[in-house]
Amino acid sequence: MARKKQLSKEKRVAIITLRNEAVLCCSHCYSGAGPDKYKGLKKFVVSGLKTGETYVFRVQAINELGLSDESQESAPLTVRAALTTPSAPYDIALLNCDGRSMVLNWKKPLQSGGAEIKEYYVDKRRSGTSMWREIHIPPVTERLYKVEGLTEGAVYQFHVYAANLAGLGPASKHSDDFKCEAWTMPEPGPAYDLTFCEVRDNSLVVEWQKPVYAGSEPITGYHVEYAKKGTSDWKTANEKTVSHRFLKVTGLEVGTCYLFRVCAVNAAGVGMASMPSDPVTAKAVEGSQEVSCTVDGKSGDIVLSFESCQMNEGSRFIWKKNYKEITDFSKGVEIKTEGSQSKLIFKNADKEDAGTYSVSVARTNGVSSSYTISTEELEKMLALSYDIRHPIIPLKSELAYKILERGRMRFWLQAEEISSKVTYKFFANNKELSGADPNKMGHDVSTGIIEFIMDHFTEENEGTFTCQITDGGGKAQSSLVLIGDAFKAALAEADFQRREYIRVKEGPHFSEFLSLHVGDDCSVTLVCKVANLKKESEFHWYKDNSEIIPDVKPDLSSGVCKLLIKEFSLKTTGMYKATISDDRGKDMSQIDISGKTFDEAINKLSQLAGASAAELVIKCTATGIQLQCHMKYYTSEMNISWYHSEHKLTHSDKTMIGGTPAMATMEVIEPMEKDKGAYSIVITNSESSHKRTLDLSGDVYEKAYAEFQKLK
Repeated sequence: MARKKQLSKEKRVAIITLRNEAVLCCSHCYSGAGPDKYKGLKKFVVSGLKTGETYVFRVQAINELGLSDESQESAPLTVRAALTTPSAPYDIALLNCDGRSMVLNWKKPLQSGGAEIKEYYVDKRRSGTSMWREIHIPPVTERLYKVEGLTEGAVYQFHVYAANLAGLGPASKHSDDFKCEAWTMPEPGPAYDLTFCEVRDNSLVVEWQKPVYAGSEPITGYHVEYAKKGTSDWKTANEKTVSHRFLKVTGLEVGTCYLFRVCAVNAAGVGMASMPSDPVTAKAVEGSQEVSCTVDGKSGDIVLSFESCQMNEGSRFIWKKNYKEITDFSKGVEIKTEGSQSKLIFKNADKEDAGTYSVSVARTNGVSSSYTISTEELEKMLALSYDIRHPIIPLKSELAYKILERGRMRFWLQAEEISSKVTYKFFANNKELSGADPNKMGHDVSTGIIEFIMDHFTEENEGTFTCQITDGGGKAQSSLVLIGDAFKAALAEADFQRREYIRVKEGPHFSEFLSLHVGDDCSVTLVCKVANLKKESEFHWYKDNSEIIPDVKPDLSSGVCKLLIKEFSLKTTGMYKATISDDRGKDMSQIDISGKTFDEAINKLSQLAGASAAELVIKCTATGIQLQCHMKYYTSEMNISWYHSEHKLTHSDKTMIGGTPAMATMEVIEPMEKDKGAYSIVITNSESSHKRTLDLSGDVYEKAYAEFQKLK
């Protein structure tokens, strides 16, 4: 009851709601003439209010002098439907019987009474009797119930009550007579709970639950049938069975009312038809909209959106994939609802997200829609999503080079725009370059230029140069290929500029940078040339920044400096450097002996060693018979293979493969009869191969075996 408002007259307003009406109650106005008194409480019924809407009320009084002032407004009132008990359930169906129990299903009441139905009560009786008996305590909450303790061969009837907060509703019409006989047919029992969504003028989607009784074989599919209301002319909606439990039925007549039923199929045949559905009219809900699918231009998320044309109190959106409600949100799927719009958002979509997505709005007149994301469409959206999430930084110019003073190489590119937080990396042949001294790396935010200055550009730098840029969420990459004639021209120009700089400065310098040479005797030597020296000039060798003291001091007077790499192998790989310096300045040359450079040297050694390989000889030891192949040089990195007949040998407890810098060896440990035969060694390089063979059999084997036994 609203508080009093002091006017020339005073009145009070209260409101009572019932269904879609409001009853206004107010105290009688003070008349302004005659004795002071109230003439009792006045009431007025306001009709035509809408459920879910909020109203306020005020009252005026009238007498022979006219209207009074308006009363104070009432408190806001939201109209709600009056709460009553639910109507009766209906269409009780038998889904299975094993001779001792029956599984029942029924349809929920058409009227819920304004509150959610919480419970169902089931009664039974023998057919032909009048006494109903409760068959379960407490009540059931689902519309699927197994009645236990029945008598085999007896005939039963059932009826069902529904209950909500207001109480127990009326009983349903009793079921047909159900005889308690065990089902043994090989075909499936009936499907049940047929529901509809996405009802349009010429189509709809029907869903159902699988039969409780599957028959003798697993269910393989379903047929959906339909007929116009009032006829028995059933038509099959799908020629081929569907394995899932939903079907979009098309070709319906607008405004026509239909009934549907479903038959399950297994290897034994077509099963029992479900109970016919409630009638459904092929007519779209007024204002119906469809689900839309887009890729968010900012986040890159794939978004399904739906705007409901109806919203009531308690309405909620239910999203499904392939008509199964989405409840697992662990993979980055998110549902956002604001007012009458709901969105299904894929934060981390992948190829598994293809399928049919449907949405329905509870407590509306069947508002629903769906959208099918095909594999092809999903691939396109994933590509667009990737582009949005990984934007490309536009470039004004691609990676290029310029030769600077002293033969330094400047690699540079220009972006349309970069921020102060930009980061970048430079690579040469997929190996990251360091911007540490003597190299330099930097950028200019005002111009968008990013550069890398290589202090020493040598033969080792032939290949592909790449710059990778990251700025916020944007990325860019540009590459420059310097090979063949283009590289030779750049190197020649860099060498010329470098020599000119040194000549002008008159300091010591390398006239030829470090290179690796393999001699005919299989020696491996680092060689370089120096120029413009004086007596005080000093020359030093380094490997991985550790100084090397050679056995023979470099002869600077010849201008040629050499470093012999003893026993060349993987152990000797690394970054080699040479420096020349005096009081006028310092110069440096370096070479990375690994990768391609190392492989080329090993290939050359294999070629020379193979050509020099002597015939195989036998050397017996206390552990076995050893075959030796003397050659100019041997290291395990060379491409050398041993064979017994056509079988390739590997290093094992039985065959010990190894060697010294002067020969390759293979020893047969504890030789036996099966170890007799031809043995060969094959030394391969990129251009040719060399093979040496020895037949370890007959007298040769007997003599060797006797020597082995003697030593053993």
